Amino acid sequence: MEKLGQCFSSFCGLLAQYSNGMDVCSSVRLFPIGFMIIGGAVMIIAIFGCCGAMKQNRVCLMIYFFVLLVIFLSQAAVAVLAFAFAPQALAFGQTAWNDFPGNNTQHLMQLFGCCGFQNATRDEVTFCDSNGIDRSLSCLTKVQNLILGQIVIVGAIGGGVVFLELIGIIGSCVVCRRQKKVGGM
Repeated sequence: MEKLGQCFSSFCGLLAQYSNGMDVCSSVRLFPIGFMIIGGAVMIIAIFGCCGAMKQNRVCLMIYFFVLLVIFLSQAAVAVLAFAFAPQALAFGQTAWNDFPGNNTQHLMQLFGCCGFQNATRDEVTFCDSNGIDRSLSCLTKVQNLILGQIVIVGAIGGGVVFLELIGIIGSCVVCRRQKKVGGM
């Protein structure tokens, strides 16, 4: 997990380099504030769902349904875009690696115990040999293995969230339908 954090820190530095002097890394401290805002929004959405179910208020239930539907569809769109733009991400990674100053790439190669992005250049081979790093392992392969090791956890959490959203969507529809039949609306 420490390597993933250091990889994120390096990526953050790379973004700072391409963002016209804007210090992206300092905005990392805003993540907790963002999570609190998202948590507050989720609580408001949950209150709409609970109030709608308890009071049998169709307006609250429909708001809850549509907000959950929008969140669900946006998650699906992000997943599709992630798969669709995976090759462009690899090309961006190669460009960023080439544009990275030499000391930073050497630090990453030492950190991950790898040599070169996809394969090692002459300078990278010299650095790897002098530091005892296996030059047959590319940094792309090492980072992919690191991400694949964590993807199960991320996938399980994402699957759980999607499952709960679907339960909320279906539940709100069932309660609205039942209320419509009972109330004669």
